[in-house]
Amino acid sequence: MNYRPPRPGRGNLPPTGPSNYNVLGVHMSGKKSKGFSWLGGCGFLLLGSLIGIVGITLLAFFWLSSPVSNQPLPRRDFTGTADVAATASEPYLNSAITRYLKANPISLSGIVNIKDITLQIQPEQQIAVALRVGNDLGDFNLTVTEAVAVQNGKIVLKPVGQPQVGKGNLPIPADQVVALANTLLIEPEINRNLAQIQVATYKFRLVDLTTAAGLITVKFNAQ
Repeated sequence: MNYRPPRPGRGNLPPTGPSNYNVLGVHMSGKKSKGFSWLGGCGFLLLGSLIGIVGITLLAFFWLSSPVSNQPLPRRDFTGTADVAATASEPYLNSAITRYLKANPISLSGIVNIKDITLQIQPEQQIAVALRVGNDLGDFNLTVTEAVAVQNGKIVLKPVGQPQVGKGNLPIPADQVVALANTLLIEPEINRNLAQIQVATYKFRLVDLTTAAGLITVKFNAQ
């Protein structure tokens, strides 16, 4: 008896041919696509979570380590320092006073006239004043050392010790001569030349002064 092997498509053997392999191929590719889609979704979720955690951590780090936005930048302390300072020389002040005196003769109590005056600026807020006063009867020389300071935004002078008079009998008390010379000539001219300053639209108030040999420095604060 001869054995015949079963033909494909009959019995329990699956049919063969291109159509059968195509069906199997489609079926197998479908199972692999679902598996990879699930794994890919999980991977993207994990990656997104990791990126979010890292981003929040970095944001918190920079926020905590950065300065507060409304906190001013550090500035050096210059307490007691004037906003503006100006220095004038002794020749400058003497020239201004002499020019004013020539244009505006000054009489002291109608007894003597101021004929000449010089200032010698000294250290430690002092000025040595030399005056020449006189009338038709004669001239008199007078010297006095004065303290110079700032009061209420103005420069003021105050005698230190007694005025010294040269030869002759001064027909008016020496301290009265000094007081009148300060009030009528010296203080007004010093203040006119030094006590006022304006830069652009800013006004400044005189607050202090210092002196050195031949120099006076005035200091201002902005108003």
